[in-house]
Amino acid sequence: MSILLRRRNQTISLDNLPKYVRLRNSCLRLTESEGRAGYWRDGGAWGCGFRIENGKLYCTSNMDHLNGSELIPISKEEWKTCNGEYAPI
Repeated sequence: MSILLRRRNQTISLDNLPKYVRLRNSCLRLTESEGRAGYWRDGGAWGCGFRIENGKLYCTSNMDHLNGSELIPISKEEWKTCNGEYAPI
């Protein structure tokens, strides 16, 4: 993905973001729709936004227990294992 996003006076290329992340015990993949990027959990059908602070990614969500949690980069294999049969690729 070579889409540029504008977030708070900052331009971010999706190419520079991790494609797969762990959020607590869930694994999510980077998605983009209508110029907005976020991370999506296929095995549960939910997602979250993100913010970058001091070079780290953090979850932005209306679910208070997840909001502010760090998003940890993982491999595609780990993401597929975590999402099981719900992984579309």
